[in-house]
Amino acid sequence: MSRFKAGLPRPDAIAPPPPPSSASGLRVSRIEPARPKSVLTNVAPVNPLQSIGFFFTAAYLATLYGFLSELLDIVGHIHLPVAYIFGVPALLAGAFGGRFSSLFRTRVGYYMTFFCAFMAASVPFSLVHSASLLLLKSTILTEYSIFFLIAMLASTVRRVRILMYTVAASCAIDLLVAVPYGVTIKGRFAFAAGSLANPNDFALHMLIGLPFFLLIFFDKRTAALLKLGAAAAILGMVYLTLQTGSRMGMICLLIIGVFTMMKASFSQRIALAVLTLSVVVALPAVAPETWARLSPMFNPAATHQSYAAREATGSTLGRLDLLQRSLEVTLQHPVFGVGIGEFADAEAGLAKSEGIPARWQVTHNAYTQVSSECGVPAFLCFVAVIFGSLRLSLRLYDRTRRVPAYHQTAQMALNLALATACLAVGMFFDSLAYTYYPPVVAGLSVALWNASQDEQRAQGS
Repeated sequence: MSRFKAGLPRPDAIAPPPPPSSASGLRVSRIEPARPKSVLTNVAPVNPLQSIGFFFTAAYLATLYGFLSELLDIVGHIHLPVAYIFGVPALLAGAFGGRFSSLFRTRVGYYMTFFCAFMAASVPFSLVHSASLLLLKSTILTEYSIFFLIAMLASTVRRVRILMYTVAASCAIDLLVAVPYGVTIKGRFAFAAGSLANPNDFALHMLIGLPFFLLIFFDKRTAALLKLGAAAAILGMVYLTLQTGSRMGMICLLIIGVFTMMKASFSQRIALAVLTLSVVVALPAVAPETWARLSPMFNPAATHQSYAAREATGSTLGRLDLLQRSLEVTLQHPVFGVGIGEFADAEAGLAKSEGIPARWQVTHNAYTQVSSECGVPAFLCFVAVIFGSLRLSLRLYDRTRRVPAYHQTAQMALNLALATACLAVGMFFDSLAYTYYPPVVAGLSVALWNASQDEQRAQGS
């Protein structure tokens, strides 16, 4: 007897299911494997107010780093209040657009806020209250406001990248303008006037912008023509830096080289090695003034061989004396300092009491500039801002450099760390505490960290 009951169909008699067709009313599609979302997706909610604020922030950054407002003043005697034109609308957009809390998602935001507060607290204890108050207003409103704007409104990695490209474009403008408006005095190149009239300032300005061109050049998605432009800009910036005769500039170039060698890929190391070797070989012929100023660092006997070498040696001794003076002022006024911008007056008072001529110069060191003028608490906050920003960029690079989906974020973090390291070293030799350089690199570091964390959370990683 068959094991199949009567009335039930045999297994081999069961018709297979009909193929999907329009008559069945069902639409069957092939299942595709899940694809990772782009890490550059704008995970922040679309907010027109924030978009407007970001536009003003980018324009403000371009005017600051591009030397544009000073150029208009130098060339056409046109003074534009850029802080009011771009900064105020951007600040209002960030505050009312709900981005204020993003300032305090990292410790750097707290350190920056405290540093600004300590700068303000130094004014009542200043040797010249009116001068300190005027400098405080300019520093907070014109220079340091850019930190808060970038940290609030650069809410995605894409926006941070736009700002980094803005810095690169601004440096390109400076590079082009430097040719007709640059001057060479005693063999050292700088701008004819303005804040970049000092060769050391001009060299550091170029070198802080250099890593942003490296970002463009090493980006695999960059068009060939843009890569060529970035390469030309890099060579031009290195060339002009060599023409400044700045020993600080050469040290910063060395820092960039060593830093990149440690962190870059093999192809990037080869390119950098070729560039470094070319600079070393061509330096005596291309920049003889720089070579002469560097010679005493390696050969003490070269000190008396040229005027440039003697001047460099005298400059070193003078700066060491100013460093000692700034430390003395710090010890005498450890809490609130002598007032923002008042070191020269304090040093003159010390010199008078000792019966020696006053130098009437700045500290030529941003760290002791802060400690002597704003106090030790301000100094600690300032150091925390700079090295906290460097730590953020390095942590982000270490977390993302082995993840292909976050390759561009890793490259941004690496080049931002290069710019921050260059600034940190350069400030040992220049009084740049109240300029826009510290808030720009700190703002970009905080914004990139916050944006990358948001996007990683959105991807579930």
